[in-house]
Order: sequence, then structure tokens, then C-alpha cells
Amino acid sequence: MIEVSSRYALGMAIVTALALVPFLAHRGTRFLHEDCRDPSALLQPAASPDGGAPEVPEELRRLPRTHVGARRLPLAGGDGHLDLYLVQAFNPAVAYKPTELYFFGRTADARDVERVERDGESLPVHWAYYDRRGPGAQKASVAGYLLVFDSKPVPNPYLAALWAGPKQLFTGRRPFWVFFARGEVKWGERQAVEGVLREALASAWEEYRDACLPQPGSGA
Repeated sequence: MIEVSSRYALGMAIVTALALVPFLAHRGTRFLHEDCRDPSALLQPAASPDGGAPEVPEELRRLPRTHVGARRLPLAGGDGHLDLYLVQAFNPAVAYKPTELYFFGRTADARDVERVERDGESLPVHWAYYDRRGPGAQKASVAGYLLVFDSKPVPNPYLAALWAGPKQLFTGRRPFWVFFARGEVKWGERQAVEGVLREALASAWEEYRDACLPQPGSGA
């Protein structure tokens, strides 16, 4: 998720250990704090126009206390598709490990974090870029994801869990949500696909707000 130079490695190891305290204290299922009113609204399978659905990586599917919803969305003009995954994970390792590794199996050729403005909110979108290797390769893969913790988009999962650690010892462990989208792009067309991915991730965040956060006038 976050690349750290060797001189900061010890500090990050300490931060990671502290962020794991609520996880270690509440390793079972008794002290889990569900922070979404209707998680099934996000996690239920969504039908795609071609009847297909993206495959969930086995490593991600087998993680305990982790739930994944997957959707395949067509690109404009029928030129390909993008895959959108909505992950609810009470296991913090899902957020601490770079999400793209579950899907591509190797480190990205390039990474970036961009602030995407949406309805007055700043969404920290993480980007991962993969060049298609081999002779005659004409495409590359682009992936973007948004992390949500404690009902807020967060740029750094370690710090978010660290700040919430003392509270979680008493209220129970909250889940991380990861909204992950990926698609293939022809050389020279990356910006167009990035725009589609931004929209998919921003829409996933809006779905999360509608399904999980207290509604105005609800008294919650």
C-alpha cells in the first residue's frame, strides 16, 4: 500500500504492530463492530450485461472474515469492460497489503495516489499501472482503489487503524472497506480508462454512503 524507505522501516514496523493490537485482542468473531446498516446491498452479486462476472482471487476469497462483491461493467462503445470489487474485511491484512497484489500477483510497474474531488469530498484514490509484457504487447492494465475505514475514505490504512485502536479495544474491531477497479487499456488511451475507473470508484463510495451511513432524519 505505502512504499517506505529503509530508514523509516523500524518506525513503520512499530506503527503496524500498534495498529494490529485491536485485531490481536479481538481475533474471534465476538468483538466485531459492523459499521454498515446494510452490507448485503454492496456485497450481493450484480448481473452484468454479458452474463459473466469477474473472478475473485482465491487468496482474497479464502481470507477469514472477508466478504467480496464483484461486478463487470461495460466500457462505452462496447470496447472492453472493467471489473469492480467491493471488499469488506475485518482482517486488516487486506488493507495493509497492496490490494493490486491479490489480482496481479506482482508489484506494479508504477504507482500513484490522486485526490479525486466528488460532491465536496476528497477521495484518495490509489493507482497501480502494469505494462503488458512480451513481444507484440499492445495493452496495459490500470487499477485504482479506494480505502474506507471508520466510515471515511483514508489515504493510509496504518495510521487510520492506529488512531482508532484505543476506541476499538472497547467497541470492537471495525472493518476496512476496499473498492477496487481494474481494466485493460490500449497504449495511448490510459487517461480515458482512468476517467472510467474514477467514476466507478466514486460511485462505489456513494453506494457505500447510501447503504451504510445514517440517513438524515434517522436519529442515528
